[in-house]
Amino acid sequence: MLIFYLDMDIKNINNFNSLYGKSNTAFRNFSSNFEVLKKYNFCEKNKLEENGGKVKVGVISVATLATLGVLYSITKKRGLNPFKNFNMFKQNIEPMDMLKITGVTVPVSLATGIILDKNKENIKPKIRESISQMVGNLLIPITLIDKACKFKDSLKGKTFTNPIMKGLAKTHKAIYVAVTLTGGLMIGNKVANTINSIIFPEHKQRPLKSKDFAVHFDDLCFATSLIFKENQLGKFASRLIPATLLVSAYETGTKTKKEE
Repeated sequence: MLIFYLDMDIKNINNFNSLYGKSNTAFRNFSSNFEVLKKYNFCEKNKLEENGGKVKVGVISVATLATLGVLYSITKKRGLNPFKNFNMFKQNIEPMDMLKITGVTVPVSLATGIILDKNKENIKPKIRESISQMVGNLLIPITLIDKACKFKDSLKGKTFTNPIMKGLAKTHKAIYVAVTLTGGLMIGNKVANTINSIIFPEHKQRPLKSKDFAVHFDDLCFATSLIFKENQLGKFASRLIPATLLVSAYETGTKTKKEE
């Protein structure tokens, strides 16, 4: 914006001088320097754009390595050889496993993004996004979905005289998951905004975006693994969870002020 106004001022002065038949000597040297300034600004803009590409590659690479490390640890704790028969990629991911993966990948992606991103204005947006991802889109929704499904399982095989309990017992698990996923994201978003408002009082609240419902395949895969726990679809969805958790890590490390 400053460059735009300077450019306009120089043009106006040149026009003024030409009207009165005076040669413009006062701003001749400045004009040449101004051209250099414009070129410099263009180069800086290109550098920031290239910087964005490096940040994305760096974040996804580090997040992938961190995810593999946590999967290795989970498999070893279950008494299996992680590399035999690809056991590391065949684990049924439980809620605590998801939180372990997220607890590692989001912080390392945040650190990687801060280190690689030359635009320091993006540091706070990344920190805010890490809180929104860990609390709002993962911790609270996952916990609520897990509790709802366990409650549904506890009703199995029981008879009730209370019409409300009868209705709950007959309700398909998918309904439980859909309701708690929606409610969990809304509650999580509110809690994350509260935390961010305490840490960053000057920042406006992050609205709940449509992609928080649609793009967060981690919650959807987790929900599918619980609904179809006993069949191949549930197992397949469970094995996909570690890969889908990369979305949260990527969004954290690559967040910019412009995207808020």
